[in-house]
Amino acid sequence: MQHWAFRVSSYKAGLKVFTVSQFGDLPFFLFIFLIIARFHTTATAELLTVLPVAVFEYVLVGPISYHYISILGLCLQVAIFLKAAQWFFYP
Repeated sequence: MQHWAFRVSSYKAGLKVFTVSQFGDLPFFLFIFLIIARFHTTATAELLTVLPVAVFEYVLVGPISYHYISILGLCLQVAIFLKAAQWFFYP
């Protein structure tokens, strides 16, 4: 049996990684949902033809308007950051 199987620090690190991984899935699922909701496809060939037009689309949240592409990019960046930040938790 491995010597780290009963270490408390390894157990806590594993729980932290699991938690961060689950939170990392949320912005990625939001990204996929927004892609499907707006463009009705996930095919890369079709998305590459429509994305240049989507640059001019905005989402209004109260008096503030956001680029649709910026929201997609932020969701994807947060998901990538949370998935890549897991190795910090290992002792």
